[in-house]
Amino acid sequence: MGNLFRLNPLFEFELAAYPEKFNPNPTILKKAKSMEYLSFILSKHRDFVLLSEKIDPYFEEYLKKKFRGMGEYLSRDEILSQDSNLVEWGRFHSIDQDGTIMDDIEKINSSRLLNSKISQLKIYKTEDNLHSRILEKNSEIQNPQFPLLFKPDLSFSGIYHNVLQKKEELFEFQKSLQKNGVIQKYKNRVLDFSFLYEIEDNSFNFLCITEMQINDKNTYISSSINSENSLKIRTEKYKIDFTQINEKIKNLVQSFLIELQIDYKGPLSVDGFVYKEKNSLHVREISEINFRYTMGRILYEISKKYPENKEHSLVTLSSKDYKNMSEVNLFDLEYRVKLQFEVQNQTNIKTCILLTPPFLGGKLVSSCVVYYGT
Repeated sequence: MGNLFRLNPLFEFELAAYPEKFNPNPTILKKAKSMEYLSFILSKHRDFVLLSEKIDPYFEEYLKKKFRGMGEYLSRDEILSQDSNLVEWGRFHSIDQDGTIMDDIEKINSSRLLNSKISQLKIYKTEDNLHSRILEKNSEIQNPQFPLLFKPDLSFSGIYHNVLQKKEELFEFQKSLQKNGVIQKYKNRVLDFSFLYEIEDNSFNFLCITEMQINDKNTYISSSINSENSLKIRTEKYKIDFTQINEKIKNLVQSFLIELQIDYKGPLSVDGFVYKEKNSLHVREISEINFRYTMGRILYEISKKYPENKEHSLVTLSSKDYKNMSEVNLFDLEYRVKLQFEVQNQTNIKTCILLTPPFLGGKLVSSCVVYYGT
């Protein structure tokens, strides 16, 4: 048996709630179940993919036409092998002798430490140009410089990040604060990027750089992998030395792992950004680190499957763009999305793929993830 993929997109929220069970509302739960289908993109022949519910046969057929040689769906009723290599979005579980997926305390504790934004404050120590610090319910922030950005200790894609514009907002926000997080200066970003790696035997295997779109609320919108020429243009425009940043990232993350005494193997994404201040550009090499799979990593894996495309993008499509479509009319929906992207980007799109089902159980999902290549 090959790898067993189980994508747990609510990973950070499950970590934050543990040992209690995280209970999302029905909308978020349905969205999470649709995102589980991203595992098929990571999988290969002889791999298996575990889903929370029975697979949508229409969407399975659609994906098989787009990704030849992907893994097979495995029902939760089927017996799992203890020898299976369990691959999750983020490390949380193991398979016991009875073939049951169970909480793995060692993985949970190490994942909490690694992905904690409070833990990651250790990385910058004295050279923090964002003046990051821990925000507690009753703590006092000395001489706050607004606007400020609050990040929960464990969060995903900028969800529950808050931009605070003045002292009164900070005061009211602290009164309602349930768990500690990190607060830092909010910057006027002009470019968001992410360095992708695979760590194995303490070796950082560099994969690629993705460019991200983040909205003014600091929430993730999309990722793209640009051609070498596009990357060169951005390098010259923003005066960025990506080679130097790559070396700095590896050294800082390696020191972080040594300090925490954690032997980590698996996917790694390191986010950073370029910001403008007083008419000059500055680089924040490490904004946050994800010791897990990311949307950027999903995009990277697709780019290897469609090498004929020079530029690759992954975006989240709102349900308002497909709510009037039939749930089985996936190819028509794909064509409609393709035309929409072509108009928005003023370019010819060679490849357009729906990566997560827009409908589950006959009901609309709030959004679906889409790939397009040019």
